[in-house]
Amino acid sequence: MSKNILFAKKEGEEMMYLSGRKLPDKFKPIFGLLYFYRAATANQLLTAMYPNDFPPGYIMSVPSKQRPKRLDHLYSTLRQMVKHGLVQDDKADYVRRKLKVFSLTKEGVELAKEALKIDPDLKDAEGFNHQLGEFSYELQRPPKNRMTHHLLLVDFFLKLNFIKVRHPNITLDYRDNRYASKRYTITIKGEIEDDIKTVFFRPDAELLLQGKRYYAEIDTGSEYLEELKSKFEGYARYFIKLESENRSLPEAIIFVTNEKEHDNHVKRRWKTISSAFLSVMNKWKTRVNLILAPLNHVQRVILEEVNAERGLGDLGSKMKYYLPDPGQLSYMGQKYGVSWGTAYFNVVPQNNGREVLFLYERSTGYETRGICRAYDFIENYSAIQKITKRLANVDVVMPIFYHHTFDYRALETNSFTSKESAKQIMNDCYVLDIESNPKWKYGSGEEIQYPNPLVTT
Repeated sequence: MSKNILFAKKEGEEMMYLSGRKLPDKFKPIFGLLYFYRAATANQLLTAMYPNDFPPGYIMSVPSKQRPKRLDHLYSTLRQMVKHGLVQDDKADYVRRKLKVFSLTKEGVELAKEALKIDPDLKDAEGFNHQLGEFSYELQRPPKNRMTHHLLLVDFFLKLNFIKVRHPNITLDYRDNRYASKRYTITIKGEIEDDIKTVFFRPDAELLLQGKRYYAEIDTGSEYLEELKSKFEGYARYFIKLESENRSLPEAIIFVTNEKEHDNHVKRRWKTISSAFLSVMNKWKTRVNLILAPLNHVQRVILEEVNAERGLGDLGSKMKYYLPDPGQLSYMGQKYGVSWGTAYFNVVPQNNGREVLFLYERSTGYETRGICRAYDFIENYSAIQKITKRLANVDVVMPIFYHHTFDYRALETNSFTSKESAKQIMNDCYVLDIESNPKWKYGSGEEIQYPNPLVTT
């Protein structure tokens, strides 16, 4: 069949002209999606086009006989683009299936740039707010040796699209490492002269969520402890650069895995990832959070981040019942020795005349920062106490880790300077579920029986 017959205009079908070629208008959205995502399955493309009608994972869940008609139409269009040399298809293993993955050919990339009106002089496009950059075919070409990793990244992006559609009041945008990668230089001190070395910072993705920056790493379980340490060393180097330039640090690094949250593999993987993070990121672990997000919990993790401030407000309202007058949370900042900025606490008198400082930190699911802050505060408490006169007679600090979406999870103690101190903090702490009526437990999981857990002696 000739190209003219194959792409002859059907009745009512709009056409476009690209480099002198007459092509159906229906190619344009596929040009846009494949240029943005680099490679995707037909299911992913349909979800990207219609996130309300076909949420992430929906198409895979229905029997093949019930698959949407729009998917059949999309396959038909993709086949036309393949025959015309604009799109190529390859087989890839993903979620225990052999799937057909579509990407633009070299010719397809050039025509996509024309169809999408990408400025050829725009070499430094940000990638946010639908601003597409000028990339060579080599950069657009999908990473065939890491296709599982790439398809998981696309699924993560589709989850974010779905959140944006279902929660239009949330400000959320993202970009991949074509835009997020940074090239910079570091100075290595030498005995005779210093050496200037060029290094690259390459997160898999970067998110802007409610004005805060997050980096994302796609985790397929293929990197061992030492490789993960090397990855976090790259983050640590880049954070030093950000600090030297007085630029803000990210809120968190999110590791996205395709495993289900309840799988034992996720628990084992979290131990490896968090151990690597804690062993390398000592300077940053109270300021930058590490979060593990199984793909089926991405929406809950994102909403937890969005509602972080509200969670602190919920904590304050729930604690009024337990606190002496005036029943409000107190706080102290860096000038009092708090390394990360602001610590929320209360000093509560006990029946025996002593006073206990209760330190509040969020610790919900797979995350590190709350526990690291409590550990840092307790380890440096003697210095904090000297600065703060109000704490002169307070010699007991009790962390309260609060949550309302995911349960509290302790961290491995091996990466803390004092393993015994870390173990004691995580086992003896209070854990407060503020989802509805407050539920109190010890870190060990044992329920607290006191009517007011803040007054026990």
